[in-house]
Amino acid sequence: MTSDIATLRTLLRTDLYHRLRPMSGRDPEERGRSATPVELLYDLTYVIAFAAAAEELAHGVSLGHLWPALGAYAFAIFAVTWAWMNFTWFASAYGNDDAMFRVATLVQMIGVVILIFGLPVSFEAAAHGESPNNMLMVLGYVVMRVPLIALWLRAARQDPAHRRIDTAYAVTIAIAQVAWVLSAIAGLTTVVTVAILVLLATAEMVVPIILERRLGRPPWNAGHVAERFSLLTLIVLGEVIAATTSAVTALTGEDGWSPAAVAITASGLVLATAFWWAYFLIPSRIILERWPERTYAWRYAHLPIFGAIAAVGALADRGDRRRGTGTLHPADCTRTGHSGGGGSWRPSPFRSSPAPLNPSTWSRRLT
Repeated sequence: MTSDIATLRTLLRTDLYHRLRPMSGRDPEERGRSATPVELLYDLTYVIAFAAAAEELAHGVSLGHLWPALGAYAFAIFAVTWAWMNFTWFASAYGNDDAMFRVATLVQMIGVVILIFGLPVSFEAAAHGESPNNMLMVLGYVVMRVPLIALWLRAARQDPAHRRIDTAYAVTIAIAQVAWVLSAIAGLTTVVTVAILVLLATAEMVVPIILERRLGRPPWNAGHVAERFSLLTLIVLGEVIAATTSAVTALTGEDGWSPAAVAITASGLVLATAFWWAYFLIPSRIILERWPERTYAWRYAHLPIFGAIAAVGALADRGDRRRGTGTLHPADCTRTGHSGGGGSWRPSPFRSSPAPLNPSTWSRRLT
């Protein structure tokens, strides 16, 4: 009984007090480790970013800007997903849920929000043959990654066994972030800038593998990583269901329930279920805990997975709305483009549609 009470007090002290704790590394062999509430809160911010990027893709495709929209979408998905992966990698190795870790996580969430507001600018620039990179997105990326650099340096100081690899991660992220900033302000041609972006993205994915093979890997937990990716996949799948509900609500609001509305509802749910079924056919946690070296390829495979799921939801919503309601009335739209004329009509954030507001549907800035 005394032992049970002591254990309970230790657990309560861990959960109730979040003062500074040593960042000495988690146990990479720990079984059954689960995501923490702060990690799940962090994920919700990224799901909004996925939805915003997907909505911009759907809007670009509807205007006939297929390839520019796809290019901007690929850039956005990489920027969003890679920042999330970087944090998840660190949190799996060193997440101690103390006050400093929580504050650093919240600051990174602010960076995600800033990046989201840069997405409309990115897609519009791509539609005009310009680079999708812009200072607003870069600013968001800086806010996201500077706290991560500080966390890696803190881990390097408090975990001597992994000091070399932790320091290498901090230096790599810092160099990469400087390169991202320079790519946005250099004023190079679009072709050269896009080529630089591709090289930077490739380097960001390749360098960590090289570093961990030469310096050893941080104490990340393969089972925990598998759970984190699986949970984010589930949340992104929720976007497909939300898009289906939004489209059907708009359709039934005009014409009431019809066979088409029922078919769209059923199709959206079946599509989301099919994605879920296919994804979880593979017992990722079991496999990665047995062969952790496979985690690298497995996590990179999620770049197109997250992008594809989010795109399906947004494109289905856009397509069903067009079939169900025809064209938007100008009263429900906001004029965008040059103040002297031109531009295009976009849905207004103040429209009467019951669809949830999305920052990517707000008016674009005047240029």
